[in-house]
Amino acid sequence: MTQRTILAGLMLSLGALLGGCQVNETASYDPAASENQTFEIVSRSSTLWADLKIEDFRTAHAGDLLRAQVVLRNEDDDPEVFKYKFKWFDAAGFEVAIDNRPWTPIVIQGYEAATIQAVAPNASVESFRVIVLN
Repeated sequence: MTQRTILAGLMLSLGALLGGCQVNETASYDPAASENQTFEIVSRSSTLWADLKIEDFRTAHAGDLLRAQVVLRNEDDDPEVFKYKFKWFDAAGFEVAIDNRPWTPIVIQGYEAATIQAVAPNASVESFRVIVLN
């Protein structure tokens, strides 16, 4: 085998591996956007996209830190099992505390809602996104 063939095989394997990961942006909050922000699930998983809805979200401050709360509702009778984490961004849109957030597993039973929440890692945070992985 030539080096080119091995390299091509590795690239295809890496692409297949990365393509199998389903990371879905769930919600994002930007204070510069309109007051009436609405969110929807964006997902490569048709089941998650069809069954999981964002019912509500709130933000507040705990001292100088942004606090975020998102209510997710399962609109199906089967449980939804996935992981989530918050991503935090400063005023310029740069991500803060990259790779400092753990994935949190969650199960939302059929026709029930669950509230997820987190507090920003530092005072420079002005916006956030919630990411789900199924």
